[in-house]
Amino acid sequence: MQGQTSRSIEPSGNGHGLLRLVWMGGLPIILLLIALVAVQDTWTFGGRDIALVILVPVAIAARAADALWFGGTTADGDPSTRAHVIGYAVRVVLLASVGWALAQSVAI
Repeated sequence: MQGQTSRSIEPSGNGHGLLRLVWMGGLPIILLLIALVAVQDTWTFGGRDIALVILVPVAIAARAADALWFGGTTADGDPSTRAHVIGYAVRVVLLASVGWALAQSVAI
């Protein structure tokens, strides 16, 4: 058809959007959990810590599945690669680890 332009990013189907939502939404939730840990007494462990330990690998696994098996893309529309997954994993683990340690060390 004339008058229509092709889109460089095709919408994902079959629930792939939900997978993308998990890994994209994972980081803000991780940051929220870290902030909630900071409100607790120092070096106490509870449900928020357990949720953080579960959410970090789930977000990384969702990113890996989206990129490696379901044709995920970068923000620029380029195909995601193993390097993108590794970079995401390193950033999330470092941010969560350092943030959690700092949150456990302070009492707000």
